[in-house]
Amino acid sequence: MLLKYAKIEDTAHDPARQYNSDACWDLASHGDHMVPSGKWTVIPTGLKIDIPYGYCGMIMSRSGHAARYGVFVLNAPGMIDSGYAGEIKIVLANLSDADWEIEDGERIAQLFLAPVEQHYLLRDDTVEILSDRGSGGFGSTGY
Repeated sequence: MLLKYAKIEDTAHDPARQYNSDACWDLASHGDHMVPSGKWTVIPTGLKIDIPYGYCGMIMSRSGHAARYGVFVLNAPGMIDSGYAGEIKIVLANLSDADWEIEDGERIAQLFLAPVEQHYLLRDDTVEILSDRGSGGFGSTGY
């Protein structure tokens, strides 16, 4: 499948895979940025990506950043619908004790493309949901 993208800024960095077998495309920061300790920041990529109808893009954390630095995609997976035409931005959170400096071109997240099955909703106020779990809320089955 051909996945088209465009640079919003000439200085933006192309998505890249380190190996042909990689499931995700690395996304890089456009510009220098800082994620303060205990906070989050929205980082631009300078890219827009044409997600084909029937697919979605998912923004994932880089496992090395999460394991080594406590930096991760806050809303992972960040969902990109096929109809979205704007810039791809990454919401990075920093759980470490130090501010995290990002240099222009640094790989900060990954893009995973996934098929989406179309579903439709039908309201039926008489529907009964039969399950062993029941309707208990958060933690109702124990921790």
